[in-house]
Amino acid sequence: KRFINDCGIPSARFNATESQADLDAALADFGGQGVLKTRRLGYDGKGQKVFRSAADDAAGAFASLGSVPMILESFVAFERELSVIAARGLDGK
Repeated sequence: KRFINDCGIPSARFNATESQADLDAALADFGGQGVLKTRRLGYDGKGQKVFRSAADDAAGAFASLGSVPMILESFVAFERELSVIAARGLDGK
């Protein structure tokens, strides 16, 4: 996501999440809402947890998804969704 943003392509706001404390801080930053996603091997319905309001219980959410590096993405209003896979070589191209 950082690479895509650095290329001038906007994305949903996101926060890196490496612990339950990071998740708690990210949820506070996003008003208690967002989608927690594993950074690897996740897809729709796997490796994700949705928080729709500050009332949703986040306790243990990080552990329940395997305590692996994740991101919390904000919700965005959109007309359509596109999925893109981007790759770069070891030389950065």
